[in-house]
Amino acid sequence: PVINLNIVSNKFVFEHWQNILKPLKEFDMKGVATLNIKATGPTAKLNINGKAALSGASLRAPGIVPRVTDLKADLSFTNDTAALSGGGLKMGATDMEMNGTIRNFAKPQIVLNVKSQNFDLDSLLPQKTPEQMKAEQKASGGKAEQMTDAQMQAAAEGPINAMKKNPMMRGMDFTAHADMKKITVHKAQISNLLAEMTFKDLVMSLKKTSAQAFGGNINMGSTIDFRGTEPSYQVVGDVNGLDINAAVTNQMPMAKDSIFGKTVAKISIAGSGVTKGRVKQTLTGTGHVEIKNGSLSALAAMKEIGNKVSGLPIPGIKDKVGSINVSDKFRQLKSDLKIAGGKINIVNMIADMEGANTTLYGQGWVDFEMNNSISGKVVTPAGGDVPADIRAADGRMSIPYEIGCLVTAPCFKPDQTVQALGKAYAKSEGTKALKKAVEGIDNQQVKDLLKKLPF
Repeated sequence: PVINLNIVSNKFVFEHWQNILKPLKEFDMKGVATLNIKATGPTAKLNINGKAALSGASLRAPGIVPRVTDLKADLSFTNDTAALSGGGLKMGATDMEMNGTIRNFAKPQIVLNVKSQNFDLDSLLPQKTPEQMKAEQKASGGKAEQMTDAQMQAAAEGPINAMKKNPMMRGMDFTAHADMKKITVHKAQISNLLAEMTFKDLVMSLKKTSAQAFGGNINMGSTIDFRGTEPSYQVVGDVNGLDINAAVTNQMPMAKDSIFGKTVAKISIAGSGVTKGRVKQTLTGTGHVEIKNGSLSALAAMKEIGNKVSGLPIPGIKDKVGSINVSDKFRQLKSDLKIAGGKINIVNMIADMEGANTTLYGQGWVDFEMNNSISGKVVTPAGGDVPADIRAADGRMSIPYEIGCLVTAPCFKPDQTVQALGKAYAKSEGTKALKKAVEGIDNQQVKDLLKKLPF
């Protein structure tokens, strides 16, 4: 059979058709479309050419709070291509513009360009009031409802397996470019986002991504590989001038106000799996971070040093160590990071403390439950002669410290510090007493013999 068919509609009003086409009524779709479709030739090799235009359209989208309005698009298509131009929509204060092409519907090659002056995700999604959150927490016995690892695994496996079995998804070559001037998510402001995302051979990649957020510049790239038995991923990135408290508070509210300062950092991580357990097992990475003019709540616990050592039974100990000035403030803090075993391991940490000529050295870890363990040495000036056992090469006092508990509620563990100070000053005072006693001996031979003893 040979077909010669032409369909033209100069004004297809969605609202008039809502009682006939169920989807139009379900989404309360309004607006106007125009159609011009031609199909010619034998059915075995049918040639299709068409154009469609959408204008003044609006609808209610499931899960989106504001109504989608100002929906418009021009579409032209043939047997194996489609081109979108002039696409756009609004959702409350959010706006989007779109254009793109699709080639080869069997193995789609898709290019999509998206632009937005303002994308407010917070206003698009339903937000729970504090009263609703308290009511839900009370109903669950005071515990936030969370999915188990098994539930997370089951929820992720279904869509992933379906995607891997779909011939069209396996053959898809997708590239999207985004230019977003302003994004609001979880009350965080992200501006000037430029990104390129690709999906090919079941590998999703994020390239050439940059943005400004939390007062700093962010650059990153990532890949998610769906070809294996479980998804594997890699992420690299760097930040410059980032307000670390704003970033940490936005991503981990439980750690609010635990660290302040402007941050420069680089990080590279890799792992696999979708559950918390698998992430702990597989996540590895390296990084380096420098923070300027800030404070760290973990260091606030070290203010206890003066109180702990002042009670030692050593004459004048309070005067000797009273000049130690350790607080949570620092001019600069830098450290290498290694991620493994469910922990962020802190390596070679150095902090230039706000206290006069005080330096902090350390190492330790922070786990995914926000537990932390950091230990090292405080090098600081001290009153009087510093005992040799705790004297640094530059003459300052060097004493050990240990911090534990939670990042949000750190605790100072004084045993190492107190023992080192007590032992060093007790030994120093004992040596002074022995020297004084030696000087009082009249027998020169005994005096010479005692002076040769190592203490």
